[in-house]
Amino acid sequence: GEGESLRRDVKDSMWANLPPELKEAVVLSDLPDRESGAVLLTTNGNFQRLATLPQRESVEVTYEIVIPRPASHVQLEQIKRGKVVAVPTPGSRMQRVLVRPRQAEIVRSTPSDSVIRVVVPEHHGRHIWLLLDEIGLSPEHMTRVKVGSAGLNGMRAGDYRRVTWGELVELMTTFGMAPATVRSLSGEHEHAMQEESEDR
Repeated sequence: GEGESLRRDVKDSMWANLPPELKEAVVLSDLPDRESGAVLLTTNGNFQRLATLPQRESVEVTYEIVIPRPASHVQLEQIKRGKVVAVPTPGSRMQRVLVRPRQAEIVRSTPSDSVIRVVVPEHHGRHIWLLLDEIGLSPEHMTRVKVGSAGLNGMRAGDYRRVTWGELVELMTTFGMAPATVRSLSGEHEHAMQEESEDR
């Protein structure tokens, strides 16, 4: 979503644009209000249980960040090294957190702006803005373009799509679903696909 809330009780909610069969879906990968980018929804009971697990280190998210100036390779190295930033916590206290992307690259750099792509653990997504501020890059806009293996793939704000089977298998593993469950569901899928092809 772009500028849409994930809350169901507000007027400009993303839920208003979804088809009826997705109205009861659970948000698998949260995105703070007013940020833009990929949101994962699920109606699968196994995934719904995984949605409640805190701070999943295994889930990587990819952001593309617009900087209103050219970014240098020196600054890119600073981003890669990471930095301790002050992060607000409930109760107005500040906590010192090391924010270090797993990957970082300059996607585009012109005399007027640049785009930096970073990959971070899911729960560090909200802290990347703080890291870039600390380095002096003052981000202008940040879009989450990928959650695990599932990306926007050219989608526009408000669009939605079903993940592919390959993405789903990878997401099941990434989100910590038991390997036996993944194998069982994969076997069921292959059997259903085989039956479908025989029916044709």
